[in-house]
Amino acid sequence: MATTFQPFLRSRWAKLLAATIAALLAFSFLSFATQLSFKVPKWNYSSQEPSKLQSTDTTPDVVEDTKSSPQPPVSPENAVQPESPTESLQSASEEKLDYWTWETHSRFRSRSQISAFDGHSDSGLCAGFPTYILADIQVSLRIGINADKAKVGAQLSSVARCIENLLIFSDLDDRVGDRRVYDVLAELPQSYRQDNPDFETYDKQKQLRAEGRLEHSNSEGWKLDRFKFLPMMEKAFEMRPNVKWYVFMEDDTYFFWDNLFRFLDNLDPDTPKYMGSPSPGKEAADGKKTWFAYGGTGFVVSRAAMKKLLARKVGPHGEYLEPSLSARYVDDIKGDCCGDSILGWAFWNAGVPLSGHWPSFCPHPIGGIPYSELYWCEPALSLHRSLPQDMIGLWKWEQERRYPGQGPLLFADLIVYFDPTSQKIRPDWENADWDGFRDPDDSPAHDSFDSCRDACFQNPRCMQYNYHARKCTFVSSIRFGWPRGPVGDGTPEENRFLAGWDLDKIKNWEVEHYCQDAHWVKPSTERIY
Repeated sequence: MATTFQPFLRSRWAKLLAATIAALLAFSFLSFATQLSFKVPKWNYSSQEPSKLQSTDTTPDVVEDTKSSPQPPVSPENAVQPESPTESLQSASEEKLDYWTWETHSRFRSRSQISAFDGHSDSGLCAGFPTYILADIQVSLRIGINADKAKVGAQLSSVARCIENLLIFSDLDDRVGDRRVYDVLAELPQSYRQDNPDFETYDKQKQLRAEGRLEHSNSEGWKLDRFKFLPMMEKAFEMRPNVKWYVFMEDDTYFFWDNLFRFLDNLDPDTPKYMGSPSPGKEAADGKKTWFAYGGTGFVVSRAAMKKLLARKVGPHGEYLEPSLSARYVDDIKGDCCGDSILGWAFWNAGVPLSGHWPSFCPHPIGGIPYSELYWCEPALSLHRSLPQDMIGLWKWEQERRYPGQGPLLFADLIVYFDPTSQKIRPDWENADWDGFRDPDDSPAHDSFDSCRDACFQNPRCMQYNYHARKCTFVSSIRFGWPRGPVGDGTPEENRFLAGWDLDKIKNWEVEHYCQDAHWVKPSTERIY
């Protein structure tokens, strides 16, 4: 029977019958379709976990990203259901976000890529460092003759350890180990000494050094710090005029080099860029507020910005018609407390306003970061006020955790270094000196440490708490803190600082705030510390 039926299937009568049936079905479908009201589904996008994408159909014609600004309406006629809602919504809202979601790669080699690497040996800590990139990036360290030797030593043993071409600028020529230190004040014009008592410290230091009587710990070199910024810029460019980027830091600045190199890979060095953590600066002639990069967190300058900063007007015969940068701003620096402020003012006048990248340039030390939505999915570029033991420990921890294909180090990753959830309670500990708030004075939360703990657990904003001097302080962020001895005139028990954490609430918060992407923050002076 099959042999008889198959020739019919190939006949022209079968083809005609099939065409007729197809036409009737199409007509029936179109008639039915005109009676329907089509709806375009709305995607409820949760940025916390990829699995929490849900489709609803309550609003027919808007595609909405609940994290960013609403998108323009989509008409039913041209709406296309995306194959991947996450990718579609991300690309549609990218320009409205205040961050980039770059795909970056590490220039470091991981432990598995280094045959002779031993993560517990100091000799191996630079084995994976991409020293070749230093041909394009010049790092400068600013210190003083009175600098804390422990801080400088920790800096040179950790963050600056692998920077082979490191420039160290100070207020006297010196050596630190096998590193040369340059006196950046030596070539300042005589005008810096006029009506400037603070600068007398410099001449006094040099005289004491010549007589062999200079004791670093007793030096008043801190008075000279503000005078170093402008000549430091001139000297860095003079000594390394062909690099793409200039990075400046202090002895307690911690830079995350892998993140910084990823960041700079996505920026054009021939665009004037002056980048750091924004601080309010001088007021311009038109009343406009200006900003400068806070020196403690470090700052980065592109070669284009450096050239604009140092540019001088030239006459018809090639002669300079303007004094040098340091000479132009001598009166400003005498009358200001801070060199980073005047440097920002000089950049502003050169047509290079600050590109603020807080919180990635972070003004906190590792133990003081207030983890929250403000410090979470952003890659950390730098820290400030780092303790010597933390600088060395964090540097080793960074090297030991590298693996192939690793993404940038986010604040959400950094919290693991000091895990606040490792203990419920820490006696003689301060964890509430940031983002703290209290119940009214008559609240039972202040009755005892146990009452403080119970009140925190019941308060949805409270992530951790501290009890001291019969006062209960709640904290809305997640913070490790540091040891602190007794303070006050009460009983020994009242004077103690007792710290605690709501571990369940913290763990749930971390799960709910899963980072899909690294948030490389765009420049802003509205998003500030």
